[in-house]
Amino acid sequence: MISIPDNSSRFQRLIENFLAENLKNGRYRGAVIGLSGGIDSAVVAALARNVLPPEKTRLFFLPERDTSPRSREDAQLLADHLGLNLLIMDLTPALSALDIYKNPAARVVKKGGINRLLYRLSSWLEGEDAFSRGFGARPSPVINTATSFYRSKHRMRMTCLFYQAEYLGFAVLGGLNRSEFLTGFFVPYGDDAAHLAPLLPLYKTEVFQLARRMDMPGTILEKPPTPDLLPGLDDEFILGMDYRLLDQILWELEAGSTTGEISRRLGVEENKLSRLEALIQKIDAHNLPLYPRKIRQLPGYEN
Repeated sequence: MISIPDNSSRFQRLIENFLAENLKNGRYRGAVIGLSGGIDSAVVAALARNVLPPEKTRLFFLPERDTSPRSREDAQLLADHLGLNLLIMDLTPALSALDIYKNPAARVVKKGGINRLLYRLSSWLEGEDAFSRGFGARPSPVINTATSFYRSKHRMRMTCLFYQAEYLGFAVLGGLNRSEFLTGFFVPYGDDAAHLAPLLPLYKTEVFQLARRMDMPGTILEKPPTPDLLPGLDDEFILGMDYRLLDQILWELEAGSTTGEISRRLGVEENKLSRLEALIQKIDAHNLPLYPRKIRQLPGYEN
């Protein structure tokens, strides 16, 4: 079995050099980071703090009506841990003005148990889990309703962060990691949007390794990863496995192992592996709009 080694010392050095090059010697004069209370944004904030003076590192917590109170507590805990100020901006009025909370999905969003039940019911009716079905050619009206509701929240967050960054001449630092990117577990034009994406080469397992090396608070290290958009629907529930197993599978797939080999080594059912492979194949790595390629091909968009 291939194991994911702990290269956190090397990764920290490389990422901090990357940030220093772009934030101190490049076009940007500082960094804007949206804290979610989760592990990815926590690590990004800590890396930026190691490179920049406090006044050049701006942390924002951007709650809305359905944000978990724990997320706010954890975001403040991290800011205090890093010795940085945390600016809090409530996005509820802006989302309300756009009628986002009139979406039918908003009626049950407060109840995690109901959200899980509806997710399973939708998956059963579709004959495919709702997350995978969202990448299909024709997602159902139910999936479209839920997707439009929760994705709008991510995109509103990024609108706020980009405004602050461009006003200050700073860069938005994103928290997207390799595990999320490969499986499509992100909101297009939402949490994938950033000037700099320091964690993008790292699997989630490696992000946790880096967090432990950087002495993140225990409450953040032990917190189940969640997008905090729909209560009850955390990462593990939607992906169907925890990140330790997911990353092991992704690692072996990228090393050239077949699903049969991985199934035998890890004891994972082949149908789960086939679903994961299908997800990876559905993701457009560049996330650019479709355009008529027969006229002229854009550099870097050959796939």
